Amino acid sequence: MHLNLNDHVTWSLLLLIAVVSSFFALAFNYRRFLKISEAPISSIAAAAQGYIELHGTASSQKLLKTHFS
Repeated sequence: MHLNLNDHVTWSLLLLIAVVSSFFALAFNYRRFLKISEAPISSIAAAAQGYIELHGTASSQKLLKTHFS
């Protein structure tokens, strides 16, 4: 299939496919955002399985050494 710059039907169809797929991605991500934003804030010790929201500061008694730092 060769796309011609003047082929308005093909470009309109591609634009329609992009808009429809973007709408479904928006709906999916908005639904996931609502699930996460409605989750109660929890500590790491009481964290349940699924969507949760954690706040706090991590600390350690020893210096953590990794290959990345």
